[in-house]
Amino acid sequence: MRRVRRPESLRVKDLPPSDRPRERLLAGGAASLSTVDLLAILIGSGTGRGESALDLARRVLAWGSRGSTRRLQRDDPDRRDRRAGAAAATGSVAGCRAVADGPAAGGTAPAQPPEERAGAPEPGGEWDALQWLASARAEELRQIPGIGPARAAQIVAGVELGRRLATAWPVRPRVRGPEDVSRLLMAGMKDLDREHLYVVQLNTKHYVLGVDLISIGTLNGSLVHPREVFRAAVRRGAAALVLVHNHPSGDPTPSPEDVQVTRRLVEAGRIMGIDVLDHVIIGNQRYASLREAGLVWEA
Repeated sequence: MRRVRRPESLRVKDLPPSDRPRERLLAGGAASLSTVDLLAILIGSGTGRGESALDLARRVLAWGSRGSTRRLQRDDPDRRDRRAGAAAATGSVAGCRAVADGPAAGGTAPAQPPEERAGAPEPGGEWDALQWLASARAEELRQIPGIGPARAAQIVAGVELGRRLATAWPVRPRVRGPEDVSRLLMAGMKDLDREHLYVVQLNTKHYVLGVDLISIGTLNGSLVHPREVFRAAVRRGAAALVLVHNHPSGDPTPSPEDVQVTRRLVEAGRIMGIDVLDHVIIGNQRYASLREAGLVWEA
């Protein structure tokens, strides 16, 4: 039986310069590129089996879209409705930059122009794929045929760099309430797949001195000890602080453990002479303030 060869995809270097992602980025800037183009640049090259970097990038996004949908089906019904509505409203997600006293960095960015190349993901599918890519680990990416350790590391590094840029400050921000805290940290925390507790250190006028990661994992008394929280505050000479952690479920509703840990740290702060002003919980484009809810402090 004669073996039929599958037609090979056109390699990126065989495309006209005006269609090559790298050349287009250098000529017109990164904002002019599609999500597939940007991911293809991170991937670097094809698989050597007739699949170009663009083809592989499309396949990674398609894989991510399916993976995000599978996880979404396991979520609670309310969250499915919220995310479906967000996907319909935005089409795609772009990175945001936190600016002190500026537009909310935790908000949804404007939709990017629709992709024009054949095989590019549909708008809703791209939204799901980017949600998945934002929290995908290297070992998860390596499950995709054609993505080895080096490519997985490049993609994860690129995503993490974008996350850090999204939470960088052009000037020292000031915290006047939980909305400012959300603006400061939402973009970098909303897609984390485990709970991360951060402490925002403030001076006497509540300008930010720094943000410190205290623990990773379920928030409880055994993982969060007052000495870890206040050691950084003492080192920075902080007069006050705000506790911030995320709920990977996307629902920022405080748990009994959240309230218990917060009450313990507020009491420790009174002894240390460092005010614990609030505990802000980050969810999926939402946040909750324990102080505003009157769960620890007097309403």
